[in-house]
Amino acid sequence: MDKAVTIGARANYDIHDEDDMTSNDAFGLPTQQSVKAYVDAQVGGTPAAIENVRNYLELKQELTESGAITAGKNMIELNHIGTAIAATIADLANHQGLLTVTNTSASGTAVHTVTAAAGTFDGTNDELTLNAGEESIVLWIDADGNGTVVLNVGSVALAPAS
Repeated sequence: MDKAVTIGARANYDIHDEDDMTSNDAFGLPTQQSVKAYVDAQVGGTPAAIENVRNYLELKQELTESGAITAGKNMIELNHIGTAIAATIADLANHQGLLTVTNTSASGTAVHTVTAAAGTFDGTNDELTLNAGEESIVLWIDADGNGTVVLNVGSVALAPAS
């Protein structure tokens, strides 16, 4: 403790200058420097870590209803318990690199589909079907829009679009 201050009826708020918040004092007040050091240590407040979070947010798209998947979005979350989501990708070539599609619905039996108008998810099939919560598929998409399955968690089905 560096100092004690009185605020209102409560006397002696201790001011702590500690970067790790080890005192865990219910009536202690941290210094601004302590808060910054603690947050930086917890979330990696470096410019590189902040850039990583920004990049993640730029790549992610969550759909709660049927619609188009935006070009350049490579982390797709389908999230609706009771309504089937029919998502479309205009051209898989616009999603180069790792593409992840996940059913993030907590429960329910709605069947979600993702259909590619151009390109294939595995060299043959252009439709994915996810019908259980937490199912996920990770694909590698090349510059021509041709995919290769890297990981299939659950039983994501691949088929030609009907």
